[in-house]
Amino acid sequence: MGKGEHITGLFIEPNQSFRNIRIENELSAYQKAVGGYIECIDLPNGATIICNEEGKLNALPLNHSIKGDNGEIVDIIAGNMVIVGFNAEEGTFISLTTEQSEELKKMFCFPEMFFKYNDTIHAISIEYPLERVGTDIIFTDRRTGETAYTINCKSVDECYALLGFISNMRDEMIMNLNSAHSDIEIGSSDIGCDTANIPFDESR
Repeated sequence: MGKGEHITGLFIEPNQSFRNIRIENELSAYQKAVGGYIECIDLPNGATIICNEEGKLNALPLNHSIKGDNGEIVDIIAGNMVIVGFNAEEGTFISLTTEQSEELKKMFCFPEMFFKYNDTIHAISIEYPLERVGTDIIFTDRRTGETAYTINCKSVDECYALLGFISNMRDEMIMNLNSAHSDIEIGSSDIGCDTANIPFDESR
């Protein structure tokens, strides 16, 4: 990492959509972005999530879940996230490719809501509309029309109560989403955003 060298990626705060980021490729800049010591989590597409190593320990707001091939949660990231590319041969962070960036923007366009039910932590995108079918709560993928997630309730009454709880949480998170977000630039000694806001678009 050369002093003054900048790379591009994505910056995601808890309960918000992504922002494009241009960040100085220095440890101190990544620490500033996540607010502490960094931890790196590799993604299948060759990108790397940089987050706060002590995010959960310090009770930072939950951001996004990391799920295994079976869809089960294997980890939850707390606090801010920076996503950049990674050069495995040189062991250095690099800019995201266009393909990586477009794939990740779809993955992280909408924040997730977290709640516990039946001794299970659920992490579900606010993008998914939900409905009750019998004693099940069904979340539907808007893009495919297929079921994205199902919660099995113990009774119809409990299902109604949980549906109301989730609906209120989802509505509140949607209301608190930034109606517009700006690109951000982070250096090792300063933080600044440009003045060109990018409208938030739910059709992304």
